[in-house]
Amino acid sequence: MFSGHTVTITTLILLINEYTPKRWILVHTLVWIVGLFGIFFILAGHGHYTLDVIVAFYITSRLFQYHHILANNKTLMTRDQSRLKKWFPVFYFFESNCDGIVPNEYEWPLTIVESAMQRCAKLRNSLVLKNRWMHLRADFIRELQEFKNRRSNAMLLKDQIYAENIKHSSLLPNKRPANE
Repeated sequence: MFSGHTVTITTLILLINEYTPKRWILVHTLVWIVGLFGIFFILAGHGHYTLDVIVAFYITSRLFQYHHILANNKTLMTRDQSRLKKWFPVFYFFESNCDGIVPNEYEWPLTIVESAMQRCAKLRNSLVLKNRWMHLRADFIRELQEFKNRRSNAMLLKDQIYAENIKHSSLLPNKRPANE
């Protein structure tokens, strides 16, 4: 006689309402509307009995409220530690080192995003430099190959000219050496 789906939705609603700034009224309202629609669709889809959903919502909201009352009330935390440890061992484990209400201090996760973006930029720059180096290396190899081709073409041309000179020199009358 309990709906785990409703527990999840209710816990999400309560967590968002508790741990976001109080001035975010629109977000709180939207979360409640979406959460109640989710619970309605659990009922409409015949996933659970109506009583299962109501009991789950009630128990989850009460446990959430009791936990926060105990955690935020310093008198209840310090009055009898042994009783608190005996009856609420999980609560005692998680909340024993807290001194009263823990303030909700909000910070955008932009520092995490910025550091991730900086790491990506460094990686991209190193890859760009590596890519540039590879292009320079490829350009150098291409130019070296073109130089070799030009040199071999020049050698072929030189050989052709030399062959033509020999051919033309054989057509010239033979001169006899003077010492004969």
